[in-house]
Amino acid sequence: MSILMFVLSSVHAYNMTMPVL
Repeated sequence: MSILMFVLSSVHAYNMTMPVL
């Protein structure tokens, strides 16, 4: 898995937990 994919996954998980605009 590339770093970019990992970052996008982390951001998605964060947004699911604490939605931001």
